Amino acid sequence: EYVWGRGIVDGEAFAPATPGEKVFIVSGTDDEGCTGSDAVNVMVNAIPYIYAGDDAEYCANEEIVLEAYSAVPGIVWDNDVVDGERFMQDPGTVVYTASVTDPLTDCANESSVTIVSNELPTGTGVVTMPAYLYDGSIDFTPSGGAGGPYTFLWSNEATTEDIMGIGTGTYTVKVSDGRCENRITFNVDSQFLLELLTD
Repeated sequence: EYVWGRGIVDGEAFAPATPGEKVFIVSGTDDEGCTGSDAVNVMVNAIPYIYAGDDAEYCANEEIVLEAYSAVPGIVWDNDVVDGERFMQDPGTVVYTASVTDPLTDCANESSVTIVSNELPTGTGVVTMPAYLYDGSIDFTPSGGAGGPYTFLWSNEATTEDIMGIGTGTYTVKVSDGRCENRITFNVDSQFLLELLTD
């Protein structure tokens, strides 16, 4: 029977609470009651410190930069992320993990950060071409994103969901769900010109 000090159980793995040189003493007793002891010196190396950063939320059209901190060089991210380089994330939640290995001790550590990429609001529109000069309209229906309430800002300065009394041209609406925003563009042609061309 072997008995270790410090609460260690023979044959079971354990992790020292602090780094540094440790001395572990074991005593043994044979079937005849004879006892003996021995000691082993173990150098416990510190694991390298690494911090992946704070959890964050972005919109799906925003660039993300993850940059972990560690005094040890050679930070490696999963999910094809390169430390300090910009990338885009599809809508959803992804946990990114950065890891580093101390080349002197071969000890490794990792840290994770959760990134939420929010879906962009979008929408569809029914375009009514102007029959004359300024009697066209766009009937816009927002959707997606956080589900509203939505706000609108058109390229002609209108802030309503739909716009009326418009002429030919290109019209862009910036739709916001209070969290993210997106731009949708519509082309308005002239029904009057189409009729002239077909007559």
